Amino acid sequence: MKTCKICLNQFEPVRALMVTCSYSCALAYSRGKIAKVVKAENKVKKEKMKTKSQHLKELQTIFNKYIRTRDFQEPCISCRTISNVKYDAGHYIAVSESPALRFNEDNCHKQCSNYCNVNKSGNYHAYRFHLIDKIGVERVEALESSRHIPIHLSIPEIDELKTVYKQKIKDLL
Repeated sequence: MKTCKICLNQFEPVRALMVTCSYSCALAYSRGKIAKVVKAENKVKKEKMKTKSQHLKELQTIFNKYIRTRDFQEPCISCRTISNVKYDAGHYIAVSESPALRFNEDNCHKQCSNYCNVNKSGNYHAYRFHLIDKIGVERVEALESSRHIPIHLSIPEIDELKTVYKQKIKDLL
């Protein structure tokens, strides 16, 4: 005796590979299998149709999550608050000013959302002061000197970075 995959009734199979008890259950079972295949194909098609900017947006989301996870135990890089507020992954050198430093881990740290990152436009001077304490003056100066270096990431490189940062998040958790 076997259990039908659709209606869960017990039945005696006529053939060894039968998984359903009747034609109506077999039809429902095949429709479900076809729907899964179609869904998987559509997912692949959607992935292929994504633009570079959509890939960058996904990477930015993953990167920001990594920064917030990495700095979870630390206070805001600018104002040193540890209160229960929303935190962003705040960039020392803004992405609009230097796209090359967008995914640089030295350039991005946990920052309170409303007070420092939004209202004070990054709270630059306090950020720099505490960043020097955190990573050292040499690395801060290296960041400041590499502002104008261009970067051109291809879609495969972006996908590789997404994989790297997803793995780093898993390693931290």
